Amino acid sequence: MRYFLLLLLSPILLFSQATPDQQSTILRGFVTDSTNGEPVIYANVIIKGTKHGASTNTSGYYIIPSVPPGKQTVIYSMMGYKPLEMAVDIPSGQITQVDVKLVPVSYTTQTLTIYGEKSVEANATDLGLEKITAQEIKLLPKGVEADVLRTLQYSSGVSTTGDVTARYFVRGSDNEQNVVLLNNATIYNPYHALGIFSVVDPEIASALEFHKGGFTAEHGGRLSSVLDIITKDGNKNHFSGAANGS
Repeated sequence: MRYFLLLLLSPILLFSQATPDQQSTILRGFVTDSTNGEPVIYANVIIKGTKHGASTNTSGYYIIPSVPPGKQTVIYSMMGYKPLEMAVDIPSGQITQVDVKLVPVSYTTQTLTIYGEKSVEANATDLGLEKITAQEIKLLPKGVEADVLRTLQYSSGVSTTGDVTARYFVRGSDNEQNVVLLNNATIYNPYHALGIFSVVDPEIASALEFHKGGFTAEHGGRLSSVLDIITKDGNKNHFSGAANGS
């Protein structure tokens, strides 16, 4: 009877003794760049055929606890580097240090074009947008003649250096931080006559959309404002013209 109980308890004793050894079997090391020795951050380290693995930290260090002892194949991979498979003999109950160097590689891919549309809610409001119609351009005070850019000087948050210039400054920013568009096409130099007048004839303007803040990234890296000049479609029924004299 005692012999039978001893045989029955032996597997339990062996299992309880093997578990701590397996938990103390650790694989660790550093993953670095083979060209400059810099740590490879967030590289994947996986023991092939198992669920054991880890990622390197900001120092390129990794540690995998409870590794199955014996000969294992360890896979080191990271985007931009050639994957590395290495056979490692991992003794039971010990810490195994394996440092590897990954070789950088470059991949050539085809051009990826992403198309998308911006959805605007029907009741959405733009607090930084001011709309000026063609009639308002004519009614606002003017100097020698009506001018598209001089019209902006009467908007809140807009200042100028004097009465003889069409240059404007929005909320204290530099004049170069303003972008002027004509039907969404950029006008790189919207002034002429030493900045006294704008290059856009006010007679062709149907409306002005003046963004003094909160505009989207589609308008480039300007920091101050965006002015979009929307032109008239023209009279399709008869020919007409206008002339100014001073």
